[in-house]
Amino acid sequence: MASVCPIADRGHQAAYASCELKGRNIATDTPDEPGSLLRHGGSALRFGGAPDHMADNTQRYEFRLRVHPQKLAEVRRAVGARLRLWGREELITPAAMCVTELLSNVHKHAASPECVLTLENRPYGICAAVFDSETSLPVVKEPDFLSECGRGMFLLSKTAHEWGTDLHDHGKTVWFTLRAEAVDP
Repeated sequence: MASVCPIADRGHQAAYASCELKGRNIATDTPDEPGSLLRHGGSALRFGGAPDHMADNTQRYEFRLRVHPQKLAEVRRAVGARLRLWGREELITPAAMCVTELLSNVHKHAASPECVLTLENRPYGICAAVFDSETSLPVVKEPDFLSECGRGMFLLSKTAHEWGTDLHDHGKTVWFTLRAEAVDP
């Protein structure tokens, strides 16, 4: 079954040389410019070119990172900056929450903290995906509201318009979509 978010249709393999947040504008195949909020610290993992089903106006951006809880605020700021650049300010808060949950799961449950976060700007909103090397799928549980953990995927499932997972030979991708018109002002 094909996923709704085509980001999830591609497997990834990468070597990670550092803990730095690295980004690449996939639409123009250029690293971030010096002085921008994100700096390109080396060659980014590249997908095999734009697939046929991507519209010409679709913009993509990838972040290669090594997840650490102290770096999540930096990632949220980078996601917010990218969404502002795309004119998607209304999606910053829900996107930041959903991305934080996916990256927290990488930190808590994956054998390796390395992952790739991909954002796509779409005519209807955005699609975001996190690829990691773990094959265990996330689980949505009814939350225990007295517990300090265990609510993240539940919140993501209630916030995102759509979400899903795709297994690959070298791990999994967890993705979500946010539609601009579905977000309350």
